Amino acid sequence: MFSELMSFDEVPRYLLSSDAELRRKALNLLEAEINRREGVRRPWGSIEQFIVALYHKVFVNNDAEAGKLLLNYLNKVMPSVRNTLPPEVQEATDIILYAVQAKLEGIDINMAIKRIQEMRTTTQVSELVKGVTIVELMGKYDESIKTLLNKVTSDTEKKLQYLATLLNDPDFKEIANYFLLDLDMTYAEEPKWVYTIWGYFIKRATELQNIYKERKKIIDKIEAEYQELERKYNEIVESMSNQIKKVLPIVINLVASLLTMPYESIRIYSGIVTFIFIILYILVRQLRDIIINTNVISTIAKSIAEFGVKFIKKEGRELLKQLEIKKAELRDLEDKLKTFR
Repeated sequence: MFSELMSFDEVPRYLLSSDAELRRKALNLLEAEINRREGVRRPWGSIEQFIVALYHKVFVNNDAEAGKLLLNYLNKVMPSVRNTLPPEVQEATDIILYAVQAKLEGIDINMAIKRIQEMRTTTQVSELVKGVTIVELMGKYDESIKTLLNKVTSDTEKKLQYLATLLNDPDFKEIANYFLLDLDMTYAEEPKWVYTIWGYFIKRATELQNIYKERKKIIDKIEAEYQELERKYNEIVESMSNQIKKVLPIVINLVASLLTMPYESIRIYSGIVTFIFIILYILVRQLRDIIINTNVISTIAKSIAEFGVKFIKKEGRELLKQLEIKKAELRDLEDKLKTFR
């Protein structure tokens, strides 16, 4: 019986392994324990490693089979171990078990998040668990994770120093080895699996932050490329616009000279043609000086240049195609930036 329990304590490690054979062994051990007629037994080691494994299998690995078995086991064993856990672990466990259940059973996300937000949290650790869990249920990153993470990690060094003190005691080290406890003393420098809730959620929050930062870097790079293409396109438009501005006054004056003939000379025309000439005559006489002597001509020149670059100039057409591609990339990346699903 003792050897069976010791093997059962390996379930979290087996499940977190990439080895398919170990995963199957862990699932078989879990199923056998759940189906015991005498009822489930609590592990010799910490229950926290089972809670961590449950969260990771469901939210990170999307392993519903392992998640359902772990949740079933924990729901049965928790009544006998809950009161032995520190307050922050009790609070965090309540959040994790409900969040996992919500995901596995397809409970409405908004309702699940509202319920988690209302759950009691009196420590920084349980606040971090709440924050990370809500982010993963939403599938979107939230900047509040950074604040929560900073609060918890400020206390991490003290915990590591405490563990280091314990490990200096030969008796404690022997007990730790005997129960196969995974005490990671180098977490800050070299992230490894930490089978404690506070350790795991520091790691997971850091991972989510890093995913966000990496995606933000890619977006910044694409945005810079987009702005460079836009600058080149605007240079071409500006160049053509300057050329048009030189020619446009000449054209306007030429048209004006043709239209501003004495009224008597256009009486020979009749009907609609006469009416059009009269309207053009009035417009050109009234607006010629305004157009030529103000920024209106610049606006007209720029509009003509934009049309020319867009539809006539080959280099402009190519740049516009590239700009559309970059714009589509940016839209896609911005949609994915905060998404973890």
